[in-house]
Amino acid sequence: MEARRDVAEKRLLPAEGYGFKILEQLIYYRILRGITKKI
Repeated sequence: MEARRDVAEKRLLPAEGYGFKILEQLIYYRILRGITKKI
């Protein structure tokens, strides 16, 4: 997973890569919250 992420970031511009990271974290956080709510 980490290697794929590094390759994807290198393809993007730094600003786009940073924005994508934030978006990815938000999605991941929402998924975690959804899982915790179900439990």
